[in-house]
Amino acid sequence: MAFLLKLFGIDLEGEKKDKFRELETKWASDPEILKHAKVGWLLSRGQEMVQKGYPNQAIRDSEEALQIDPESIAAYQALMSEYIITKRFGDAAKTSTRCLDMIEKSGNEEVKMHKMHIYFMQGMIGLEMKDMEVVAQCFLLFLKEEKKAVTSPVWQKMVKESNLVSEHILPDDKGNSLEKEHLEYVRIAKETLTELKSGLNPEAQKLISKVLS
Repeated sequence: MAFLLKLFGIDLEGEKKDKFRELETKWASDPEILKHAKVGWLLSRGQEMVQKGYPNQAIRDSEEALQIDPESIAAYQALMSEYIITKRFGDAAKTSTRCLDMIEKSGNEEVKMHKMHIYFMQGMIGLEMKDMEVVAQCFLLFLKEEKKAVTSPVWQKMVKESNLVSEHILPDDKGNSLEKEHLEYVRIAKETLTELKSGLNPEAQKLISKVLS
């Protein structure tokens, strides 16, 4: 893949080395910001590769992002999305399980906040596999966790920091912040559950109505 892209004037490895050199110069005094900046750039390039029709390269970028930061929930989410795009649903499900296991074991409250988004991704995997019971279960878990999480000071801090990264460290990312991504997840989950409700049993319908109210 990298060889073919280079034939068309796209030197991915050279591009990455140049960008990492730039980031290392800019953020040499702050290893934590440097780590997040590298991960963010790799994931942003991965999105670009998906849009250009090279999802396998995006998978490689997400895997490298996880090597840099094994606790990057954004990298796990990107990898799951890319597996879904390439119809590797089993790999997507395994990745979501690994991510949830990592979250459960973590003592970091910021890491735990992301559990709701992994439930959302599991719902998306269920949609692709046409397992509507899994979809309903996972989206309900997502919305239940979401109601508890978004009022937390930890969540508000994460949103503020994400906006800072989008606006100042990764200006080319067009403000693709945690908050915007989260609101889109909520919209999709609510709309999907509304569509599914009529086809489920009365108990499930009642539960969905309660969560959506």
